[in-house]
Amino acid sequence: MTRGQSVTILGPASQQSGHEMKKEVFLAIFAGVAAGLVLAFGVWRLTANLKSGGSTNTDVQTSSSPTPDASFSVTIAKPSNLSVSVDEKITIEGLTKQGSTIIISTESKDFQEQTGRDGSFQKEITLAGGLNIINITAFNANGQSATTKLNIVYSSEFEKYLNDDETSTSSASTVREKVQQKLDSTLNQPTSYFGTVTDIADSTIQIRSDDNGIQQIMVTELTSYVSDVDLAIGDFIVAMGFKNGNEVLDTKRILITKPIEDNVNQAVWSTISEIEKKNVSFTNQQGETISLDFPKTWVGPNIADLEVGMELIIVGTIQEKILSLRTIFVLSNFTIEKNLTE
Repeated sequence: MTRGQSVTILGPASQQSGHEMKKEVFLAIFAGVAAGLVLAFGVWRLTANLKSGGSTNTDVQTSSSPTPDASFSVTIAKPSNLSVSVDEKITIEGLTKQGSTIIISTESKDFQEQTGRDGSFQKEITLAGGLNIINITAFNANGQSATTKLNIVYSSEFEKYLNDDETSTSSASTVREKVQQKLDSTLNQPTSYFGTVTDIADSTIQIRSDDNGIQQIMVTELTSYVSDVDLAIGDFIVAMGFKNGNEVLDTKRILITKPIEDNVNQAVWSTISEIEKKNVSFTNQQGETISLDFPKTWVGPNIADLEVGMELIIVGTIQEKILSLRTIFVLSNFTIEKNLTE
């Protein structure tokens, strides 16, 4: 050692401090790299989400179901609701969206018709004696449905009241009177009220109808009653006649009968989802699975003719996701025009 030089000797404490400094530098570098990786992964996820749909919410699902048409409906032009028919066969005329399929269900039978290019339809059906409750359902090309109800009374005996009206018109003395009586006859078509009797007076009867509330009917000594018993409060009646300006029915004929049960048959657009021997299920437009209950006889194809994926319109009564079948219409047999021009 040369004179004037100094030597620094590192003891154990100084060596330990150097090791700790190196360790802190290493940890700092590791933390920086980890933070960079986390940041880069976050940027990658954000970019991927934006490219795939513009949203970072991975729970969002898109639906391919067609948007319901809020304007879709069915309107009956002829006959009028509550009208009286003296003919067993009538023609129902109506209007809905073009290219729609129409199902008309009486209490005993179902009918199918297709609309024309203007959305109009007409179908001849057969009535039963008394009150007929008829369901008319329209289906567009996407399977969306719209339903309306029609109440029609069939009475062949009511024809004599129409003949009386024609006789009084022909006996008018002047052309003005004939025109006025003909106009009155046209405007005042035969109609019906039905419901439960709540009050009986000398010349009026009050009934309660589920559809129209309290109604008044006027009776005379010429009013005929179709029953072997006298009319009493609580009886269910179907009254036929002509309405006056106060909505009171000038009654010509009264049918005393049992309360009429509503027509609960429904027409459902269906896709066959499962067939296992005699067990058949279908999916409706709401995505619900419904089982088919086959009676001894029904109208439409046999079970052996059905296939999974087949689209049908099925008519029957539904209770607890079981449909008691009455009629099957195979959609492939219909001419459904999806691309008609307006």
